[in-house]
Amino acid sequence: MGQATLVGAESKFEVEQSNVNGGNADNDTKFLVIPAFYYAHPINDRWSVGTSLSVPSGVGNEYGKTWSGR
Repeated sequence: MGQATLVGAESKFEVEQSNVNGGNADNDTKFLVIPAFYYAHPINDRWSVGTSLSVPSGVGNEYGKTWSGR
């Protein structure tokens, strides 16, 4: 079984001071796709074995080196 979740993320930052040179206070709005895959295989009438794979933070989540919220 496969699954895809669409997430809309909006980040707003107001930075007056940063401990990283060159950090900027970018606002960010992104849509992310979070995939997941599941598989189960029956061994007998009472038991099955399975596995899953998921990505907890989304595909394409790139903030860059100068983003102040990193």
